Formats: sequence, structure tokens, C-alpha cells
Amino acid sequence: EFAVVKDTYGAEYGKRSGAQINIVTTSGTNQLHGSVYEFLRNNNLDARNFFDQADTPQFQRNVFGGSLGGPLRKDKTFLFGNYEGFRQRLGLSNVTLVPDDASRASAVSSVQPLLDLWPRANGPDLGGGIAIAYNNPLQAIHEDFGTARFDHDIRDRDAFSGVYTIDDSAAETPSANPLSLVNLRVRNQVASLSETHIFSPRFLNKAIFGFSRAAYLFTGQTPVDLPGFVEGQPIGVVSIGGSTALNSSSQISLAGTNGSSNLRSNRNLFTASDQASYSHGPHTFEFGVWFQKLQSNDNLAQNQYGQAVFSSMPNFLKGTVATFTVVPSPTPLSFRSLQGAAYAQDTLKLRPSLELRIGFRTEFTDGWNEAHRRASNYRFDSDGVIESQPVVGNSTFTVNRAKFLPSPRIGLAWSPFSSKTVIQAGFGSYYTLNDSISY
Repeated sequence: EFAVVKDTYGAEYGKRSGAQINIVTTSGTNQLHGSVYEFLRNNNLDARNFFDQADTPQFQRNVFGGSLGGPLRKDKTFLFGNYEGFRQRLGLSNVTLVPDDASRASAVSSVQPLLDLWPRANGPDLGGGIAIAYNNPLQAIHEDFGTARFDHDIRDRDAFSGVYTIDDSAAETPSANPLSLVNLRVRNQVASLSETHIFSPRFLNKAIFGFSRAAYLFTGQTPVDLPGFVEGQPIGVVSIGGSTALNSSSQISLAGTNGSSNLRSNRNLFTASDQASYSHGPHTFEFGVWFQKLQSNDNLAQNQYGQAVFSSMPNFLKGTVATFTVVPSPTPLSFRSLQGAAYAQDTLKLRPSLELRIGFRTEFTDGWNEAHRRASNYRFDSDGVIESQPVVGNSTFTVNRAKFLPSPRIGLAWSPFSSKTVIQAGFGSYYTLNDSISY
């Protein structure tokens, strides 16, 4: 179950601007309940795309799963779990711009192997050595999602729960060129433990500890076996009539692997919070603290396999390279950050349809720091001109000036669809920073 909180949320929410999302995982009950399902969709009733040359491309999607929840010990201990799988194979309707047969015949010998990075033309010639190839390469997506929740009533005033969620997915997607593929793999895991203690009917406290890990891999592939621009690596990007920008638009469809290949990131978040609520008459007082330690280990350098740009089709056929860009030995970075917050607020119910909320929230962070002092940044001199040499050190951020500014705020929110009116007032502070970031 989830709820989107916007506009009138109080001081207990922060870190990000905009709407906040609350997610609650279903728990087991005293009765055993379960479900099983499967949804199937295919191309049997699909219409042919305008660019499809024969039958409709293959399409099959399966979504299946189930859930089960019940007691381990009646009125005391409960368990709930669910699983969902997603499988899809989709034939794309591609129109690829490729070298025509005349271009293939006239290319110099050093360029001939690169022509295998494009499919043969099976459509009309467009002139200038370019033709069309119609094709239906398959996109394959595989995803598995699961959740498990454990609940235990320790005693009348104490309850414990633990939740674990994993989402594991992989997608292989052809680009406009069916011989250039993008492979994306993501694994997200979230685990949390919480303990709720009731001091009295008016005083409640909840402590939470959480850990999440996201692992990400993005890379390009090609089924064509050619020596790479970088020894031991796949062939990089081949661009004809394009700019030097990464994976830029070009005269014909890009070939080789994606310029953003071999990007990896692993991010760990350790979170701890404590929330207390006390009710007295028309007042509800809420207090809380929140801490989060972040670890981000990244290898996100572009052009690791290289990018060769030819200014035009004739220059490509002659083997004349306009520019070549490569980062053969990227530097992995290990960023660390500690963030925290504290808040207090009073919600005063003046009437059943009128509520006044007054709160304060403060947040802090120790910055964005590289564990091995490999963070780089370009600073500005006293005249506001960027310096030519970067500063390499512990932190990515360079603060040229900071100002402490009080930020009082008050607002009135009313919905025509509800009889409830909420008035909010608060007082906070913020820093204005003049900073720049470079990797």
C-alpha cells in the first residue's frame, strides 16, 4: 500500500522537495490467505506496423506471481511474502540507415571490417551512399520481485517487524541499429527493522533501522566480433557524419557499442530514525531524528571503449577519422556522505474542520566526499573566472561563499473536496552556496 503526501505535509518529512511517498507492506494475519495469478499478452491480434515488411513482429509478455500470509503463532507472530515475475520478448519495428552496396564495394580495405557493424540494406537507396534496412530485432526483459515481512508482538506495549524486498531485473534492447545492443542490469534490495513501544495511551515511540543497496550495470554490446579500439575491449562507437558529442545523431545509424558502456554503480544506504508522538488535549506533539550514511562506489567514465567520428560518408570510405575519443583507464570513485535531520512540531486541532500545524525541521550533511581523495573540482578565482587546473582532494564541492538566511514560512491549505482546513507555519534556515561539480 502506498500514499502520496503533498502540499500540506509537516516537519517530519524532508530531504527532498515535492511530494513524499509512504509505503506500507502488508502483514500476515491470524488466518492463512494467499493468491496466484498470471497475465499473458502476445501478438496474435496485433496489427502490422507501417515499417514491418512481412508478418507482425514477435511479442510475448508474461506477468505472474503469488502471495501468502498467515500466523506462525496465533495472535503473536505473523509472516507474509509475495513474488512477481515479468518476462517479455518484443520484436521492434526498426528502420536502420546503413551504407548501401556501392559504398561497401568502394571502401578501402582498412574500413571493410567495420561495414559488418551494419546490416545489409533491404530497402530503398537514399543517395549519398546511404540505404535503408528494415528489421525486427528482439528486446528481452527479465524481472523478479519479492517481498517478505515478519511481525512479532513482544508484549502488550512492544511490537517488532522486519521487511526485506528485492527487485532483480535485466534488459537487452537493440538500438536503431540491430547490431548495437544496450544491456542494463539492476538489483535493488531494501531491508528494515522497526520497534514500536507504547509508553501510555498518549505517548508512542517508533525506532527504525534500514539498509538498502542498489547495484547498476549499463553497457553496450555487438554480436560482431571485431578487434576493439582498446586492447581487450569490444569495438567502440563508429559515427558517420555526427558530432563529437557522446552517441550523437549522425548521417547513418550509429554502429558498435554504446559510448556509455561499462558503467557501474553500487550504492549503500544505512538509515536510522526515531519518532515520538505525544497527545494532550487538542495538541499532538511530534519529535524525531533521522540519520543516513551513504556509500557510493562508481565507475561512470564515458567512452571507455572509444568513439571514432568520421565527418562524412566519403571520408569514412577512405578511412579518414575526424576525431577519436577514449578513456582507456577510468578511475573508480568511492563517495561517502553523512546526512541527518531533527524536527519538532505541534498539531493543534482547533475544530473538527480546522487544524493548525506549527513545526521546525533542521537538516545537515558533511558533504560529498571521496574516500581516497580523488574528487576533482574547478574553482573560480577572485574575478569569477574559472581556473584552468582542477583541485583534487577529499570533497567534490567547493564553497566560495555561504550565507545563513532565516526562512520563516506560513501557509493555508484548503481543499474543495474536503471539509478539513489546515494552516501551517514554520521557521527554518538554509545556506546559499556557490559551487561547481566535476568528475
